[in-house]
Amino acid sequence: MAKTKCTHIAKLPEYCLEVVGTDRKQAESIARAIKRGIRRSADICKMRPSVCAANLGLPRNKMPQIASDIPVPCMMAGGASDRARARAIVTTGGKVGSPETVQAQFLAHLKKSGVQIRRRTIPVGKLKATQTEIKASKTFGMADSHLKGNFPGIDKQILVSRDGYILDGHHRWAALLTIDPKRKMSVIEIGLPMDGTGTRSVLAEAAAFPGVYKVSFAGNPLGPNSQKAYKTKSKADLRIAKKKKPVAKVAKDRCARKGRISTKARDKLPDKAFGLPKLRKYPLYKLGGDGKLVPSRTHATNAKARARQGLDKGSLTRSQYASIVRKANLVLKQCGAKPKKAAKKAPSTAKKGGKTLRQLWDSVRSR
Repeated sequence: MAKTKCTHIAKLPEYCLEVVGTDRKQAESIARAIKRGIRRSADICKMRPSVCAANLGLPRNKMPQIASDIPVPCMMAGGASDRARARAIVTTGGKVGSPETVQAQFLAHLKKSGVQIRRRTIPVGKLKATQTEIKASKTFGMADSHLKGNFPGIDKQILVSRDGYILDGHHRWAALLTIDPKRKMSVIEIGLPMDGTGTRSVLAEAAAFPGVYKVSFAGNPLGPNSQKAYKTKSKADLRIAKKKKPVAKVAKDRCARKGRISTKARDKLPDKAFGLPKLRKYPLYKLGGDGKLVPSRTHATNAKARARQGLDKGSLTRSQYASIVRKANLVLKQCGAKPKKAAKKAPSTAKKGGKTLRQLWDSVRSR
């Protein structure tokens, strides 16, 4: 009688994988090897692309690391990994005896230099990744621990820029995103864009701050020479960025460019959002996700064109037209656009009501 071959399954539930084989030991051995391989090199952005959609494309070893859990003296008294972090912080100019964490020092520095710091609660689905690489084992491990009730602090505050990009806390954010995209997360919002490209930005400020260091994809601090070179370049880049003046008073990411205003959204707008506040006509702003008014380049441009038509038809007085144009030009200036002056059209010689348009034009100019 032939032996019946049994099928053995070695499950890897944290990676949604199963290793199937007729030899139990072999299946378990392969599963362990796969798990080790994933832990060393897995990238959740490749496994689940939606998690890292619209990110800024920075690899993890280019991201600034800001210690937020314990201060340097406590790290030095901790285990090998904590001591390695402490050495990296000290190498990059961090304060050895400070009782505050590097993150607390960084936020205090920004606030002192005039940058707005706000604490908010935002759905994780509305936040965006800055780095392209997120370690799968760490992410799924956090998610699994949280679902089992062993990680209550998963939604602890993370650092984000004013345009919704994450500075520090990618793995906790990714873990919550895999659990429930509608789940809300506490954030500390820094009032600067994440990547200013030549202007003052969160990335530039963080990279140049003393005690902020870099790690490899595996999460290990880089060597002393790499840390020193990173800090020297970051400080030089920040000096150049601070010398450059911003192009517009309102950042482009805070300027609505496209999209119609629905009737419901229009009704929510305050009177000051319109070119004619009392009549609530000619909208110039839209409501942002945080409930604040956002200048709209598209609506400001349309308002000027429609106001010109209204003046020509006689439905607007000249003072109303001037008021709309003035407010629309202010919005365009906030959005970084140079308002175009309306070119005066040459009067036509066609007759209208017994007088030529030339005669009407001359009579208006003589008033």
